[in-house]
Amino acid sequence: MNLLFLVDLRRRSAGGGVYSLFKFAEALAGLGHQVDFFWIDEPRLFRVNEALNLSLHTRAVIRGSFRGSLFLDRCLDGAYDRSILRRFLKKKGENLDFIIGHQTRTAIKAVAIGEMLGVKIANFVFETPGWLRDRLVSGWEDKWKNAGLRKDWDEFHDALLRSDLIFPNSWSTKSHVEEWLSVPVGDPVFPAVDRPARKDQPPGKKEQIIYVGRLRDHKNVPELIEALSRVEGAPLLVICGVGPEEKMLRSQAARLNVRCDFRGLVSEAEKWSLIAESRFMVFPSSFEGFGIPPMEALIQGIPCLAADIPILREVYGEHLEYFKEHDIDKLTDRIRELLNRPGYCRRRGEEGRAFVEARFSWESSARKIEGLLWRSLRRNPCDTGK
Repeated sequence: MNLLFLVDLRRRSAGGGVYSLFKFAEALAGLGHQVDFFWIDEPRLFRVNEALNLSLHTRAVIRGSFRGSLFLDRCLDGAYDRSILRRFLKKKGENLDFIIGHQTRTAIKAVAIGEMLGVKIANFVFETPGWLRDRLVSGWEDKWKNAGLRKDWDEFHDALLRSDLIFPNSWSTKSHVEEWLSVPVGDPVFPAVDRPARKDQPPGKKEQIIYVGRLRDHKNVPELIEALSRVEGAPLLVICGVGPEEKMLRSQAARLNVRCDFRGLVSEAEKWSLIAESRFMVFPSSFEGFGIPPMEALIQGIPCLAADIPILREVYGEHLEYFKEHDIDKLTDRIRELLNRPGYCRRRGEEGRAFVEARFSWESSARKIEGLLWRSLRRNPCDTGK
């Protein structure tokens, strides 16, 4: 098959969901399909096997959060579409089998191009407005006041209804999307993690714990710093990620005398090394469409202490250590417990690694996507499958 992915992977805003799209594209190319991947401005973030049938098409990005930056970036996006993308479609569009996007803008674009060319459309979805509202409450209500955001979600809703295939990334996502669209959608396609290179001699543990993720309000990193301030002789907290809360978190850590190492964006190799050296990971997030960082902890053989939210229970079952969401006392108690039980942590890390290795892989997910794409292509044209 000839597949065109439209994926917005901006270095300072990409989360696990959009990163998984790149890995699916890479895995599908590894299965022998020709994959063109638009657009990516930081190819250094990804380890690409050059032998694969994967072509990356780059566009620049207007960085920063200054007033008008989003408008300028969309103008650049439009110019890119009218030049680079249009030339590609003129040359190869008639040979495409599927155009694949994801929420929200690239899904809308995928539908527009697919309908123009008469090419089938698939879109990935990670969240819905109702789910975000239920989990983020006032934070989402404030964002929802933005007319542009509402317009994007309305157009995304319409784009999904006009898509030939919809890929949710979890059973929870599937349920929420079906409620939002009032139509059935397919079973989920799970993300995975890269298998870090195994070393003959594993790195020694340091007196540190780790958080991996964006620094946003619903990730609840301030609660983690508050909990560590109550732990006598608390270990170093390594924080891998960027976001609008970083300045506040630095100030909080200094005020509470909590040792934090803000690493920002790290390479894959550095991330794996930092996880392996840590006693355990803490992931206090209140909302995830899937939640990949706990998987990264488990595949490196360390436990992950996470907020007890439904999506993490769905994905990981009893393979995580849980605390009651927003309960800083419980979080503090669980941190103390794990610090005092290294043998338990080793056992739980080994069990978690076995669980991830048995359940999640990019190749198996790509084969599921491949099968669904082939099935759609072979379907009677009168059966839209929508």
